[in-house]
Amino acid sequence: MKDLQDILKLVIDETGVDITSRKRDHKTVINRWIYFKMASEFTNNSLHKIGAAINKNHATVIHGLKQFEFETQWDKDLQTQYERIAIIYMQETKCNDLKKINNRIEFMHNELSKLEAIKNELINAK
Repeated sequence: MKDLQDILKLVIDETGVDITSRKRDHKTVINRWIYFKMASEFTNNSLHKIGAAINKNHATVIHGLKQFEFETQWDKDLQTQYERIAIIYMQETKCNDLKKINNRIEFMHNELSKLEAIKNELINAK
């Protein structure tokens, strides 16, 4: 269960949001989704254990994972935030899954290219 606690602490530290609280505001819920996604991707814990670590049930975890997948199709800021935290976690745990690392790097490069294109459009518009 230490791995769940490590992920929980990292998400709270990086977002500044206490996802263990009973709050249901958008910011808290979104960051819970990040925790659910990371916990399901980086651990072998059951959905029950993932939820129990923050006083939620497995159905909440399932719903959060579905919502995360749906939202990240349009909300690239959420995807970028998740990728940033995932990279930090992989560095801290010395992840040696090169495919996962390369996928994250590729995503971040694509996002950087998009930002550079926007910057150039803004510069050229002046």
